[in-house]
Amino acid sequence: MLKLSYLRSAEELRKAASQWDALWQRSEVSAPFARAEFAAQWLTHFRPDAAFYGLVVEQRKTFLAALPLVASHSSKWTACGGLPSNAWGLCGDLLLDDAADEAAVLDLLVEGLNEAPWPLLCLAPVAYEAPRWQALLAAARGRGLDAMVVPSQRVGQVQIDGRWDEYQARWSGNHRRHLRKAARRAKQSGKLSLEIHTQPAAQLATLLKHACELEDRSWKGGAGTSILRAPTIFDWYLRQAGSMADLGHLQLMFLKHDDRPIAFEYGCRAKGAYYSTKVGYDAAYAALSPGQLLRAMLLEGFFSSGDVRLVDFWGPLTDATAKWATRDYAVGKVLIAPRRFVSRLALAGYASARPCWRRVRAYLPLRAAKANPK
Repeated sequence: MLKLSYLRSAEELRKAASQWDALWQRSEVSAPFARAEFAAQWLTHFRPDAAFYGLVVEQRKTFLAALPLVASHSSKWTACGGLPSNAWGLCGDLLLDDAADEAAVLDLLVEGLNEAPWPLLCLAPVAYEAPRWQALLAAARGRGLDAMVVPSQRVGQVQIDGRWDEYQARWSGNHRRHLRKAARRAKQSGKLSLEIHTQPAAQLATLLKHACELEDRSWKGGAGTSILRAPTIFDWYLRQAGSMADLGHLQLMFLKHDDRPIAFEYGCRAKGAYYSTKVGYDAAYAALSPGQLLRAMLLEGFFSSGDVRLVDFWGPLTDATAKWATRDYAVGKVLIAPRRFVSRLALAGYASARPCWRRVRAYLPLRAAKANPK
């Protein structure tokens, strides 16, 4: 009764959006970027000419598993298939119906991976310790496909339970003191307020432009990594934010000091979780720690309302996020080699060369430092 099918383009993915999104709703994945529209937007914006291979296991036209794959440039060693993800958008994940016959569904999905048109599948970034990914790895190895995991980073989360004061008590003493001082300095010099937009409609472009201008006035502008310094990226975010608003996921926030925006956070909510995808602040107000104050006010609101159970920082665990996090999870790369000689050779070559490449990368900065001593 199970059937393996393929979606070959962004247009086909959009046509199947109702089935794809119903599967997302039933799966353990809460990030809304795994919905069909966002993967389709990523494909049309970043890789319009790339081969798309949307694997679907269905039963009576009901999707039970789905995995979006696209021709990728992420491997240095060979052509490969990857997820529709890059530095600007992580729009691919494994969707699996929690109520389905997991073994049968994943066995069929793995056969689809085995028939993929690339010699190697390089899936990143993925939360490889999550049950769905562990089950896929077990199914792949059980069907004779070679697979390996390459850890890369950890991502912080805040579990929203208990009371706000109980959560604050878990912070380090330095973190508590820093926030108290920052809040006192801000209030002494003006009035603080948090402005939240979820359905901005016609004013979305203006609001998003204000947010990007704030980001550009931070260190990101000087480094050339802000949204406004990257051609076409503002259009990408505007299209994504519009779809987020239409689907009820958008949360665009501004911290204001005497009605002047000094920091922003572009995030989204779905299935009881909040994802922090982009933050920025005006460097002229750095002494007030505006990003930290915005986060404190946002989290306090979540503890008060009770409608968000989890905050995900959606990026590498850093000093800035670790001080807030109550837990974290591993993210990395999953490599799968189909049952072909060239595929197994490619994966074995990658596994053998990786330790050498890591040593070279560690050595180069040391060599540069010796060549240019201060």
